[in-house]
Amino acid sequence: MIEQVKRWIDDISRNNMYSRLDSAVCDIQNDQSEREVILLGRKFIQYPNVFPIDKFDDTEFFSEAVKMFPGEDFLEIGVGAGVTSVIAALNGANVIGVDINEEAIYNSKENAILNKVEHSTEFFVSDIFSEVPDKKFDTIFWNVPFCYSEINELNMLERSVFDFQYKSLENFIRNSKSFLKPNGRLLIGFSNIWGLPDKLFRILYESGYTDLRIIKQEMAEWNSIKFDLTLYELKNNNS
Repeated sequence: MIEQVKRWIDDISRNNMYSRLDSAVCDIQNDQSEREVILLGRKFIQYPNVFPIDKFDDTEFFSEAVKMFPGEDFLEIGVGAGVTSVIAALNGANVIGVDINEEAIYNSKENAILNKVEHSTEFFVSDIFSEVPDKKFDTIFWNVPFCYSEINELNMLERSVFDFQYKSLENFIRNSKSFLKPNGRLLIGFSNIWGLPDKLFRILYESGYTDLRIIKQEMAEWNSIKFDLTLYELKNNNS
């Protein structure tokens, strides 16, 4: 019997692309080894069951593209192994990082200690903003799950790349202004080729974000699939 292909989305070509990505995620999940990774000239520990920082180009790209300033209050959603949060802290930011995956929080804490920024970083298990401390931030960043999915039953690693009906993306955008300082920045790591930009832009517009700017963009390639990595910036113009 031929195995039925998952229907992530109605678009046939995109569905096939998503199935290839899901197979790669399954392979990653089967790799239970903890290892050291050198990224941006620094050593990091990669835990199993945490989305890998070295299998795709996005972690390095966004960690380099997100520019921080000394003393800035920075919140990262979906920290994974904590690379972007660690780099932000090394640049002088006061960092809070959250992830729905408890293993990711342990991983981030270890990498903060390894890079000697444990005193300027805090990490919490949180479903987006659910357990974020009650404070305002200069910058909030999330390298969001790019892929729109009609499948709701997703394991922890799949949720790093697939988002059921963009429910998490919508939650993130619609509630972000409650945690941003006036004129604070919302930074969204996205891919217009992997993701559905029309849906992203609609959510942003309906949430009152109308000033969209591309901070950095470049093309990458994975398994012969060429795609963009794009960092969007939106300002909180609410006083």
